[in-house]
Formats: sequence, C-alpha cells, structure tokens
Amino acid sequence: MCKRTLINCCFLLASGVALAGDASSGRYWLGGGVGSVECPQFVESMERAKKHGLGTVGYANETHGYVMFISGFQTAYNLQTPNTCDIFGSLTTDQLLAWAENYCRSKPLEKLGSAIVALAKEVHPKRTLLCR
Repeated sequence: MCKRTLINCCFLLASGVALAGDASSGRYWLGGGVGSVECPQFVESMERAKKHGLGTVGYANETHGYVMFISGFQTAYNLQTPNTCDIFGSLTTDQLLAWAENYCRSKPLEKLGSAIVALAKEVHPKRTLLCR
C-alpha cells in the first residue's frame, strides 16, 4: 500500500459523523455565519440601522445579512416541522428583527441564532399550518 493511501485511510477511520444537534437533550450547535453573531454585536447593528431610518437603503444594508439568516431559518423550520406552512407567517421582517433585538438586549451572552430559535418556540403554536 502506498504511503498516500495509508494516510487517507487513517483520516477516514479517524473522522466521525458531525452532528449539529442532539434531539434527546435539545442542544444544538450554532456554527459560523450570521447565526453565531454575539447579541451585543447584533444590537449595535440594529442601532446603526435605526439611525438610517426604517425602510431606507442604509437600514436595509445594515440588516440584510440578519434578514437572510432569518429567512433561511424560516425555510428550514417550515420544511422540517410537521403541520407547518410558515413559522413566522404573521410577523413582518421588522417585527422579527425587533423581537430578536429585545431578546438580545435581555440576554447579552447569547447569539442571534439562539434568539431566532427562542422566537420560533414562542410563536410555534400560532404558526400558519396550511399553505393555500
């Protein structure tokens, strides 16, 4: 067996399955990206955005990454949760951001992803069940 093949086999044997969540304990991993932004950083971004004014280009530029993260979370939640058409169906983007900002102000040691998970748990009973 050549040396390169042996090394590759060792890497394959040493690697395991990486889990992003543990359903039995309810714990999960917030990897890199916008979901892992610390709450104080998110709050600062929201303060900058609001200085531009809701609906302005500056506001949209400042919040764009957060909105995309929430939209991706929303899509994944909708696809993975039985009897769910839209977890955030009755909430506007500005309401979602405001809820996350309030959460982050009250829990500065958390991350944005934790805020969105908490929001989903809170609104789950009021989700849109059927798509029309």
